[in-house]
Parts: sequence; C-alpha cells; structure tokens
Amino acid sequence: MHHPLWIMSLVFALLTTAVPAQGGQKTQSLLRVKVGKNTYEGKAVASDKRQFWLMSTDGELNALSFGEVGSFKKISPRFKSDSLVQVRDDLKRRYGRKYEVAANGHYVVCGPRGRAREYAKLFEGIYNRFYSYFRVRRLKVTQPEFPLVALVFPDHASFARYAAGDGVRAVRGLMGYYHHHTNRVALFDPGDSVAAIDAGYDYQLPAWTGFPREQQSFSGFTGAISASTGSSESGLRDTMIHEATHQIAFNTGLHSRIGENPKWIVEGLATVYEAPGIRDGGSHTKTADQINRDRFVWFMNYAQTRRPKGALRNFVAGDNAFNASLLDGYSHAWALSFYLIQTRSSAYARFLNAVAHRDPLKPYGAAERLKDFEGAFGKNLAVLDAQFLRYMKKLAASLEQR
Repeated sequence: MHHPLWIMSLVFALLTTAVPAQGGQKTQSLLRVKVGKNTYEGKAVASDKRQFWLMSTDGELNALSFGEVGSFKKISPRFKSDSLVQVRDDLKRRYGRKYEVAANGHYVVCGPRGRAREYAKLFEGIYNRFYSYFRVRRLKVTQPEFPLVALVFPDHASFARYAAGDGVRAVRGLMGYYHHHTNRVALFDPGDSVAAIDAGYDYQLPAWTGFPREQQSFSGFTGAISASTGSSESGLRDTMIHEATHQIAFNTGLHSRIGENPKWIVEGLATVYEAPGIRDGGSHTKTADQINRDRFVWFMNYAQTRRPKGALRNFVAGDNAFNASLLDGYSHAWALSFYLIQTRSSAYARFLNAVAHRDPLKPYGAAERLKDFEGAFGKNLAVLDAQFLRYMKKLAASLEQR
C-alpha cells in the first residue's frame, strides 16, 4: 500500500503542473486508483489534506480518501473525455434491448423504446436556448467537457431502483433529479400512472390579484419534489427543463460541481429559465413575458405577508430559508435572480463567475458569501433590498394593467 503522504504529493504535483491544451482546458494524466475492492480511473481535479476528487472519462466525480488508497498509478500522460459515441455504446451495453439510446448534439439519452430520439431532441433544444440566453447576457458560458447524459425510465419502480444507487430516495412525487456527482439527469416517463403519484401535491397559492385565479397554482416544482396541477406530460416537461438546466449550468462553468454552491444561486438560475418567455427568446422581448408566473405569484404573497425585515442579508448568507419554507425559498431565489439578471446583468455575471471559481474545498460560510455578494452588488443591502422590492411591485402593477 502506498503511503498517503506520497500520494498527496503526487496528486498536488499533477494538479499544479497540468498545462493548457487546445481550447484553454488543462491537460492532465489518466490515473488508476484502487480503494478497497473498487477501482477508479480518471484525472485529479481537486485535493486537500484528507481527500482528492477524481473525475472519470465520462464525467463522474468521486471523492477518495488518501488514507484508504490501496494502489495509485499513472496509466496515460493524457486524460481524454469519452466521445458521444463511446457514451452511447456504453449505455446500450448497460441497459440492453429494453431501452433505446439516442444522441443529439451535446446529449445522449437512454429511454423507453421509440421515445429516446424525441427526448434527445428536446434536451438538446433546452441546451441551445439556455446557451444563447445566458451568453447574450454576458455570462461566461463554456462548452461542456463531457457528453450530457439523461436517463428516462419507463416507470417509477425502475426509476426508484436507479435512484437508490445514487443515494436518492424516490419519495412519492419525485419525478426526476440531476446528480452533480454522476453528472446525469434521471427521470421517469409517468404515462397514465402519474395521476396516482401527483395526487396530493396540488399546491394552491393564497389569493393575489396579479393573475387570474386559474393561473395561481404552483406547478412543476422540482428540486426535490415535483408538484404538478396539470397533466402528466406537463409535469414531466417541467421536470426535464428544471433538471436539464441544472445539468447544463454545472457543465458550462456557471456552477462548480465540487464544494458548496449557495442554493439560491443554483435554484434561482434554474427557476428563471423555467419561464416559457425566457426559453422562447426572440418572440418574448417584454420583461412581463419572461417572468416565471408561479414563482412570481408566490413571492409577491410572501413579500406582502411574511417576509421579515432584513431578509435579503440572511437569504444570501445561507440556505436556511429553504429549510424553513421550501416554496418561499424557491420563489425568493427566482425573484432575486430575475431582478439581478434584468437590472444588473454584468455584475451578476461577474458574481456567478467568482462563486464558481472559488476554491471548492474551502468552507463557504455566511461571512464569505456576504463578502462575495457585496463585492458584486454593493455593501448597502438595505438599499438594494428596497430597490428589489420596488422593482417587483412595479412589475406586478404593470401586469395588472394588461
């Protein structure tokens, strides 16, 4: 067994001596590491005194403890990510004839027979519109290093078995998720059975006059639980959009796949992109057409009835708001992200870039989060909060007049 200190020194050397290759990415060696009965292959992408992160050729991340490494070997001087064809063929071998595998652009989708091509086209469409929208708004969006994989299971039982392998409990109402370690989206195609799964998840919003009553329902909530008041098709579509947005953001440099990411940033970006007016691009140029109506209605009620004074400071400093009330947290994340993108797009782009490229293995506590936020948007958070709320009220007033 190799001594942990020797392995630490080698990993550090590999991380610091990697040289830029074509496209600006650093070239690293391909390593083979044995931990107990398991063998891992990949490149070292981060390390501290206790562990190092190994990224495999298909994009999966594993955190390995130095003290548990049995053997460590460099097997190639150059790490090369798997091609779309390699990923497609691997999925075909793994899932067999019961499933169909199709590739389109950046995506490889494994799904029910006769449906995979359709799903691949939908996912690639989400990617293309996402990339264009955020690139225009000066966010530093890069090309994914690995093919993006989505698994669409034909029923909840097979989805639940797969999720268990990821350490995800497929609770009632969960329609899909993105896992930033496996780097894959997993969903299930509910078909006619979704009615039984969605039953009891009809979140009715308190009355607010900004929209007609039939629009005042919180549909398609996916971060953990999917709550849909509409058809099974709309619930699956909303889940696809939300989780694919997470996957794309984590693979185009907007978020780091290692370490802490403030939940309001991650969920805020995803909920901004849920809005049809955002995804439709040129056909919806007015601000009012680009809002996420479900989140907007919920946030306005929250702001008017129970949002505490000084909420902005606490919200950006930690994730407790999501623990206190999940729907309040998601709606607050959407509203703040939408406001910053619409009114301070350059500062928002710099802020996202700074958070994504901080040392991912260092703790990201309240003081550090506040410092980064204030560095981008100013230290007077009371004034910023007042401007934020005034903007949302004006938007509400303009919608009432339409």
